[in-house]
Amino acid sequence: MNELLIIVLAGFTTGITTVLFGFGGGFVVVPFIYQLLMRQPLLAGNAMHIAVATSTAVMIFNAGWVSYQNWQAGRLSSTVLFPLLWFIATGAVVGSWLAGM
Repeated sequence: MNELLIIVLAGFTTGITTVLFGFGGGFVVVPFIYQLLMRQPLLAGNAMHIAVATSTAVMIFNAGWVSYQNWQAGRLSSTVLFPLLWFIATGAVVGSWLAGM
């Protein structure tokens, strides 16, 4: 029961900080997931990588979905969007390389 309460409080804190301050996902969820994974002996060695990757995957999904909705509504120009994809891909490759150092 205590673990469930901690998970609910982490979700509540994430929602409140996101709504009030504009941040919350990475700020609250990454340390929470990290602490959760450190309790698992098999995952403890890669806990930070998994926590950051999980948070990043959620952000990529959310940004992609909102971008798609804006494109469908005609509020996003493909001449602006597609050149940015190169920067996104480059950042992903460089970040992955730096994380492996």
